[in-house]
Amino acid sequence: MTLLQTKRDQISKAVWALSATAMLVVAVEGATPTAANAQSSRDMRQHAAPLGTQGTGSLIVYSMPGATKEEVRASELVFLPEGEPPEGGWPVAVWFHGNTTPGSSKCAPSLWPEFDGGLTASGFKSDYDFQISSLVNSGYAVVAPDYEGLGANADSPYPGYYTKSLLDAGLFGLRAARALYPSLSNRYVTVGHSEGAKAVVAFDQFAREASPSDLRHMGSVAVAPFSSIRPLLQGLEQARAHVPPADVVPVVATQNFLVAMLATSVQVQKPDYDLQNVMGPDLAALLPRLRELCTGPAIQAVTAAVRDKGVDQFKGLRADWIKDPTMAQFLKANDPAEKDNLTVAKPMLVIGGTKDNFVPVGPLTTLVEKLRAKGGDIRFDVMTDGDHFSLLRGEQPKILEFVGKAFQSK
Repeated sequence: MTLLQTKRDQISKAVWALSATAMLVVAVEGATPTAANAQSSRDMRQHAAPLGTQGTGSLIVYSMPGATKEEVRASELVFLPEGEPPEGGWPVAVWFHGNTTPGSSKCAPSLWPEFDGGLTASGFKSDYDFQISSLVNSGYAVVAPDYEGLGANADSPYPGYYTKSLLDAGLFGLRAARALYPSLSNRYVTVGHSEGAKAVVAFDQFAREASPSDLRHMGSVAVAPFSSIRPLLQGLEQARAHVPPADVVPVVATQNFLVAMLATSVQVQKPDYDLQNVMGPDLAALLPRLRELCTGPAIQAVTAAVRDKGVDQFKGLRADWIKDPTMAQFLKANDPAEKDNLTVAKPMLVIGGTKDNFVPVGPLTTLVEKLRAKGGDIRFDVMTDGDHFSLLRGEQPKILEFVGKAFQSK
């Protein structure tokens, strides 16, 4: 990267920071809060859109059901294309981002210039800004929830892998956005990556069961859905015996980080959950610090702890962690690969990559076949040499093609 390019990036981020922090708060009269619409406590603020986006952005604060209490405050970004909306309003893409933290509210996409909660800043080039910009420039409004517990307005802990909370953030966020922007259509698709894609896989059934008669879900795009946790961790355990010695520490660190993330999610709903059921004292002692970090630094912290202590001496995840009844129940309820009754009625595009170490193609193929066996109209594309984050840019033409066809259906 040249000095001039570096300077341009610095200026661009400075402009983003000024526009994102110097927000104009617009008071909005909302209805009395109910579980049906969660339209209380709404406010709207101007917010920068990704560079190159032909449209405008805003941040909305709204109410939604919480994982541990009846109602919580949540935030989301809404981006509108330039110009006049088509007849019926702007078609909407609800964007579900991937995991950005084990528990820190500061790792919300709305607080970072790349709209990814610090992933790019820590070395994981997410291309979330590219994804959002591509959708807006193609004529779609984008509703992008931060999720419960993330963002400057969060008043509850982040429940992480808990699917119901992610789904509520999307559905209630969409309703809040439409209440503030009459130009938004009631027709929408869901698009997600990683943990967000995991939620997208379950969204169609959720939307049907929630029976939102005022909304029409047209289809879903799940890019590298972070599911099949059991086979992923089993594969990592097997990899320890075959990777070069220098790569053992990263493998063990990844195992421990994933279990730490899941345990944090369980503890949000069950504060008295005994961590000794799934991990040893070294990882348990590290957990409070991990909750204050974004994903990249958290993985680095676990890696450093494993390296400093030694792979064989670090007392982290237990070999029998999955036998813990509470953890097993949590995965069965929240991992699409483990849900027996999951069905998909609307068209869905699932995308994987042959070099995605977080979402291996094998278990992902099994999930797709499971959904197809239950009648799901699933298109499955695998990108050769695609890793966890290169898929969004590499498969973007197919994503836009699929979304366009979804909105053409009746």
